[in-house]
Amino acid sequence: NGKTPFIAALVLAEWFCGEMGQKVMCASNDYEQAGLVFDAINNMREESPSLERVTRRNNTGIYFGNRKQKRLAGKFTKQNKGTIKKMSAKGGAKEGRNLKVVIVDEIHEMVDGRLVLPLRQSLSTQIDPLYFEITTEGTVDDGYLDKRLKFAREVLAGEKDAPYFLPWLYTMDSEEEVWQDKNSWFK
Repeated sequence: NGKTPFIAALVLAEWFCGEMGQKVMCASNDYEQAGLVFDAINNMREESPSLERVTRRNNTGIYFGNRKQKRLAGKFTKQNKGTIKKMSAKGGAKEGRNLKVVIVDEIHEMVDGRLVLPLRQSLSTQIDPLYFEITTEGTVDDGYLDKRLKFAREVLAGEKDAPYFLPWLYTMDSEEEVWQDKNSWFK
């Protein structure tokens, strides 16, 4: 549906055009799923010769400053300390990060907020942080996604006030559309 490349493009633009030293985390339930957003960001970075020239990638992440680069100071050097990394819910050490941008993918598989709560907390020290949750509808009853959807619908209905929360729900309008009306399947 284009969720991953859309968010990857937003994150890459923020990383390059935003302030120096931004730390970005791509997270999901496992490394393979977290790698989808990470790889989309990296693929876009590699498609641009000018972006690839001032960055590098290794097994742990994407970093500013290319080894072949002659420049010793400035935004596009190793002194920037900006990184893009990925994280799995199965790994440890989720706390103590000072992140600027967080992308959490496939939240429909989460039973609770053990992965997202430390990541959301790590954004609290930043001015204008970005936090994205992307997913498809899930099968975990009364899980994390159900709670977030309930909150999002309350915000959209004006029942709750959350000025910095922008829910973007791209769903069918009813169960009947899903199962009985073939004309609505284009949604």
